[in-house]
Amino acid sequence: SLRREGVSIVPERQDYAYGRFAWITDPEGNRIELWEPPKIYRAPETATMME
Repeated sequence: SLRREGVSIVPERQDYAYGRFAWITDPEGNRIELWEPPKIYRAPETATMME
């Protein structure tokens, strides 16, 4: 897991129309920003049958 490797997870999370942001800090103290795009921009979760 990340925590076992010395990564700390910042409990704050921010949600915007253009996505969700969260942060982690690596063992050397570098803050890393994570971004998840909003669901409207994602590929469909289910497969579409082609004819």
